[in-house]
Amino acid sequence: MDPNKWTDATVQMFKESQEKAFERKNAYIMPIHMMNAIVEEESNIIIRIVEMMGGDVSKMKKEIQEGMNKIPVQNPPPVEIGLHPTTQQVIRRAIEKQKTMGDTYLAVDVIVMSLMEEKEISTIVGNSGINVLEFNKKIMEMRKGQSVETKEAESQYEALKKYGNDLTAQAESGKMDPIIGRDEEIKRVIRILSKKTKNNPVLIGEPGVGKTAVVEGLAQRIVKGDVPSNLQCRVIGLDMGALIAGAQYRGQ
Repeated sequence: MDPNKWTDATVQMFKESQEKAFERKNAYIMPIHMMNAIVEEESNIIIRIVEMMGGDVSKMKKEIQEGMNKIPVQNPPPVEIGLHPTTQQVIRRAIEKQKTMGDTYLAVDVIVMSLMEEKEISTIVGNSGINVLEFNKKIMEMRKGQSVETKEAESQYEALKKYGNDLTAQAESGKMDPIIGRDEEIKRVIRILSKKTKNNPVLIGEPGVGKTAVVEGLAQRIVKGDVPSNLQCRVIGLDMGALIAGAQYRGQ
């Protein structure tokens, strides 16, 4: 196990796992400590997937806390925190998955897939309303075929979470009102997007005329499967305010 071959997010996750074990006077870092560190990182892609799948994040966190409460406490607290054999096994499996996926660095999402093979963790995830097999599939979908080539790779995955609004996820969860009376405009957008060239539709109009409704209608059609196969993807709305926040100069 070479931490130099871990992503920054993985290193941070292990650091937080170790701190949690020390804080609770546990002798070893257990898989449950790792899962706790992962779900407590709100910007992590894993939480995003749980929310997209309609899982109960609060219930998951509660059961993780209950799981950590069952770990024996050592008094006086240990000077050094070691890796429990089960945790070592999780890491070994993750490294094998990393090689299979062609990653240069060990990323958190690969560790999560390895954690799902632990009965305690998979039970907690299942109790939150998530199908573990579908959960792993979603992780791979979010990768979009990308491999982890740098230590900072995971920050690229999280950029859309930070600066974007997934309209297809909203449509999937039923949080979006039905769009009525925009069929022709939506069809025109679909036709333009389906072209091989000049396929960038631009919606122009005064505020309030329904430009966003057309985009939301497209997202709803994607969820229903009422679009060509090449448009079976996701619609992300960029939050331009968040994107330029903190920039002193335009273009910074």
